[in-house]
Amino acid sequence: MFDVDAVKSRFQNMLAQKPIEFTFSSVLYVGTRTNKTRDRVFSEYGSADNYAFSIITNFDDFTTKPKADDTIIISGTTYRVMGTEEDAAGAALKIDLATLYGRS
Repeated sequence: MFDVDAVKSRFQNMLAQKPIEFTFSSVLYVGTRTNKTRDRVFSEYGSADNYAFSIITNFDDFTTKPKADDTIIISGTTYRVMGTEEDAAGAALKIDLATLYGRS
């Protein structure tokens, strides 16, 4: 098994190195940006040409977790949530984001 507190501490250090601020449900959060490979995007979402990037953030910061089709704002640009995934330790929440291209 792993030490959950140690995982959370290491994750907080990672967030501090390359922070990105974003807004969800009118609340400001901090995370860090990451990208998935095309193969992983395709296997999870099918032909998802509008995948932009993912954000990894602190799981415990959210009282309401984002879900598919919710929106997140980063630097004035609105993105659509494609999906989310919690890590095994409950420290991090990965949010996959898509551009709003093609939406009516």
